[in-house]
Amino acid sequence: MVGKLFCQKERKGYLDRKGVKVAKFMNNMPGADWANLFYSRHKGLLTERLCENIKRSRAAVSSEIINKYFDNLQESLENVEPGSIINYDETCFVDDPGRKKVIVKRKTRHPERIIDSTKTSTSVMFAASGDGQLLPPFIVYKSEHLYDTWLANGPKGARYGRNTSGWFD
Repeated sequence: MVGKLFCQKERKGYLDRKGVKVAKFMNNMPGADWANLFYSRHKGLLTERLCENIKRSRAAVSSEIINKYFDNLQESLENVEPGSIINYDETCFVDDPGRKKVIVKRKTRHPERIIDSTKTSTSVMFAASGDGQLLPPFIVYKSEHLYDTWLANGPKGARYGRNTSGWFD
């Protein structure tokens, strides 16, 4: 079972990146038996989880960029009323996320797999102000047209849009 979790290319790629050559592996590629035995030996440290897909552009954000943002945040918010501070977050619902099981250390909360593309998506933006007011959601469909049936029975006060990508621009 575990042999199916790691594709041969990923197993081989790990060894090649580490510069390790294992003579008993054909073309430096461990087989399914080896993967199953490895998993059995390390059951206390490893577990099977579904990974989360993220785009390469998100994976490329460094801790230095994030730290610089928070270093400047306090200065930027001086003399700003909490009701004027809006925090928003976008989430994307896809029709086929293509998630796979991966083996990771126990207690890993969000295992990720970097991918180059996603399937059809509907994006929703949620927002709240610093004084606790929740704003209506904004929903963007991936479509050429916005159909009336998509607007019926949605969240109270919700706003709707559409574009060819299904993403916020």
